[in-house]
Amino acid sequence: MTVTAKEEREIVAECTEPPEEAVNGEAAPQAAGDAGDAAPQTAPGVTQEELNAALAEALDAKLSPIEAKIDGIAGVADAAAGNIAKVLDLYDTMVEQRNKATLLLTKHIEMYERIKSLADYCRDSLSHLVQTNPEVKSAIARSANMERIAQRTLGSFGVLPVWPAKNDAFDEHLHQIISDTAPASPDDVPGAIAECLKMGVVRDGVVAKAAEVVVFKTAENG
Repeated sequence: MTVTAKEEREIVAECTEPPEEAVNGEAAPQAAGDAGDAAPQTAPGVTQEELNAALAEALDAKLSPIEAKIDGIAGVADAAAGNIAKVLDLYDTMVEQRNKATLLLTKHIEMYERIKSLADYCRDSLSHLVQTNPEVKSAIARSANMERIAQRTLGSFGVLPVWPAKNDAFDEHLHQIISDTAPASPDDVPGAIAECLKMGVVRDGVVAKAAEVVVFKTAENG
């Protein structure tokens, strides 16, 4: 379609006319493309400083509760860190005391083994002197009493000494064979314990260490 010169002049005139005023005499709103370029306007009678102060007050009212919550969380975190430090210190103390108790128990076991050896020696080797020497009888009685006291002490720790006597039955769970020997008398039972070389230990029902023993030879291994 061809546009005449007259029509072209009318179109140009319409594009160059100023925007119409609103009914109340207020300026018509700017086009959407010009909205971003306009400077921010304040309400009538309110200065920019007053507006900034109001915005700052509103922002402070929003931030104050958040800051209070952050401070509360920080306090809880500090208290938790202090409690964790106390728990760690308590754990270190507990480990230290446990190590001391283990060392003390080991010493008690060693002491009982020596007392047991002494009591057995007094009973087996000195019994024939009891009738002629009252002091030997007293020594045997004292050594036996010391053995009972030491055994009760170990029992308070849940420890049961494993010290089989001669001709006791061999138990593969409690005893470890170190060697064997031929029966020396008709009373010696083949396959039974001939001698305990080293005491075993059962703690809280669990074999912590098997007793090292010598057994009498049987017909099969004789």
